[in-house]
Amino acid sequence: GDKRAVLDAVHQFEELNRIYPRDAQILRLLGDSYLATDRSDAAIQTIVKLLGGLPPGSSSWFRAKLQLIRAYRAGARTSDAVKTLKLLELLHPDLGGPQLFEEFQKEKLRLEI
Repeated sequence: GDKRAVLDAVHQFEELNRIYPRDAQILRLLGDSYLATDRSDAAIQTIVKLLGGLPPGSSSWFRAKLQLIRAYRAGARTSDAVKTLKLLELLHPDLGGPQLFEEFQKEKLRLEI
């Protein structure tokens, strides 16, 4: 069923990542697929790698930061999620613009900060 399809997707993204190790789109999708299969540690590693290749302050960088916060929360690393979000908010009060701002606010509510 759906679980099998997601696991197949993870495998395909892992293969693509081996061929194109720095491709941001593949890293983002791989991180999402790890989160969907409850592999938060793998998701965190993948998203950190993704962030290393994105221009800081870009829309894709903010989206990756949001993905990282969600991965930390999924992996019960609440303190890391809170620290990441608070630092991001301190350095970038607009949090990437109105649409992303709303997503970050939802994370703040989930993290109770």
